[in-house]
Amino acid sequence: MAFGIRRHELAAWKEKVKRGEIAFLTHYWYDERFPHCTTVTKVAAPMSKNSPLGGGSTG
Repeated sequence: MAFGIRRHELAAWKEKVKRGEIAFLTHYWYDERFPHCTTVTKVAAPMSKNSPLGGGSTG
């Protein structure tokens, strides 16, 4: 379960990627399978034409 993040923070994270930036987002996390982990950091980067994944939109 994710918590400690506001909707506008998530929107700003997505907007950074749309502008071509690498974006980081750290939020609190609880999952009983991982009792010693309390936060998660997500990283997003825009796709490029030179990417091994081919670029384009992932939706």
